Formats: sequence, structure tokens, C-alpha cells
Amino acid sequence: MIAQDILDYIDAAVRTEKVPYFEVPADIHVPGQVMITRPRMHGVIGDTRVRILHSGLGMMTEIAELQEALEKRDWVNVGEEVGDVLWYWAVAMHACKFDRMQFRALPTSYMLAEARTGRPLIAAICAWGDLVRKDAIHSKGMKPEDALAALFDVFDEACTLCEAVNISPMLVMRRNIAKLRVRFPDKYDGVRFDQRDLESERAVLERDPVQEALRILLEFSEETLAQTKMSKDGVLCWTVTLPDTNEVVYVAESDLILARTRKG
Repeated sequence: MIAQDILDYIDAAVRTEKVPYFEVPADIHVPGQVMITRPRMHGVIGDTRVRILHSGLGMMTEIAELQEALEKRDWVNVGEEVGDVLWYWAVAMHACKFDRMQFRALPTSYMLAEARTGRPLIAAICAWGDLVRKDAIHSKGMKPEDALAALFDVFDEACTLCEAVNISPMLVMRRNIAKLRVRFPDKYDGVRFDQRDLESERAVLERDPVQEALRILLEFSEETLAQTKMSKDGVLCWTVTLPDTNEVVYVAESDLILARTRKG
């Protein structure tokens, strides 16, 4: 997985975000007590704490749908729900101004078996939600290192779950953005949400842009491949722009070698 791809996903995800303005009294007077001054919540994309609260609540709302998809073994829907979790994760990462990406060691077979149940990801979501609750409701504050650790766990477990059910985490992220483009061409819209076209969204979720890019690369000559190969974050890869959508896809050399082997 290429770190820049993940940062690009965060940027793409927050372009679809729309947090309403919250107008609260600037001054709160409690009889018999001192006057409390509270800053107004505002901002172009919403107040930071509102966005973090949105992230925590949003992830929690995905748990039941994720469990249902896992029980039905509907892997396309599992990818969709993990993508929704990662969208809320991206909002939190952007709101906290985190731009450092961490990567875990490759998961063991035991970790993959456990991840397939969804429990580790759900536990990570709940841990993030609890951190958000303590900050929002009990005003205990949130240390940046605690927030980053909790968000890393969410990302880590989401990727492990994807790998456990043989879905590429980057494909899940790309499909999530593609689905949102179908649903909300600009930003979140309540009317569009109520009238969303589930069949069109499902068709988008079943697309595999990496496979489309691989089919294009397999038509290239060895000379062309050698001339266009590049290194991105230490990974040898090619950049392919899909003709129908103008979507830019990075294909690792290892993926191309595997595709050639399968083609025979």
C-alpha cells in the first residue's frame, strides 16, 4: 500500500463532507454561578470538534450494517461498509490534521481468522467512539497521541478485515469515493440521500479499477512498460488513467506479475 494513495484518499473523502453550521449561545449564564463564555462553532467545513464527533458517531452507525454484511457473506457489501468506516476515519484524520501514516506488520493467519468475524474492527471503532464521547460529553480533552493511536487501530483493523476476506483495502477506498460521486456529485445533500439509486451504487461497488488498469498494462510491450515504470514511496509501479472515468490508478509491479501468471 502506498502512503500517498492513502493521503490522496483522505483529501478526496473530505471533499464530499458537509457539516452544518452550529450556532450556540456565545455566553451561557447559570443562575447563582459565574458567566461561562463559549466560542461559537463555525468554519468552512465545520468546527473541528463537531467533525470529530461526526466521525465517532458515524463509525458507530456502521457497526450493525457491517455485522449484517458479514453474516450474509456479501463481500461487496462488506467492502462498502468498511469503506464507509474509512470515510469517517478520513474525516477524523483531516480534522485532527494528522498527515503521518503508519503501517503494521503483515497479519498472521490467526489475526486474519479473527478479523473475518469483524470483532477487532468493531472493538477499534468503539474505542475511538469512547475517546470522542469523553471529549465531547465529559470535556476530558483528547491528547493528539491518543487520537492518532485510536485512529491507527481503526485503519489497521479495517485493512486486516479487507485482507481476511480477500479485498484490497485500496480498492475499498477507491470504490467508496466512486460511490459517493454517484450519490453526491457535489457534497452531501439530504434530498439526494433519500432518493439515492442503490442499483447504480452497487454497480460502482462491483467495479474493479485495478483490474481494468491491469488489462490495459497487459497490452503494453515490454519496451513501453520499461519506459513508463516509476517508483512511488519505494514501490515500483505504473500510473494508468482509465479511459471511461479518467480515474488515475497506481498498479504495483507485483500485481502485474501476478496478473501475467494468472493469464498464463
